[in-house]
Amino acid sequence: GAGDHHSVEVTVAEQQSAPNTAFGYRRPNIRSATRPHWRGGHVYIRGSNFGTDDDEVVIYIDGEECKQAEVISHHSRVRCKAPPGHVDGQEHELKVRVSGQSSSKGGHAYHHLQYSNTPP
Repeated sequence: GAGDHHSVEVTVAEQQSAPNTAFGYRRPNIRSATRPHWRGGHVYIRGSNFGTDDDEVVIYIDGEECKQAEVISHHSRVRCKAPPGHVDGQEHELKVRVSGQSSSKGGHAYHHLQYSNTPP
């Protein structure tokens, strides 16, 4: 499962609890990321709690949404096409949002490789 603020009701011996919307799964957690090999290339992200539904995954690099985000391996690997940009050798912030929950507030830093102009 993925997301936050799910409604939970418990029934025991025909007694039902009041609805509670405080249940949530753990937020996405980034462990590592590959660097794209060229401008607009794929970024592969390993971690946990990425869910199973491509439509629920959004990936950001420096606050800009990546295109074609998809789940590669349920809950543990996602990828997207990095936005084209200048090569500066600096750290860039990477965040994953799944079913409304974001990875850590500080994001995950990674370095761009020097891009070539053509795919390998």
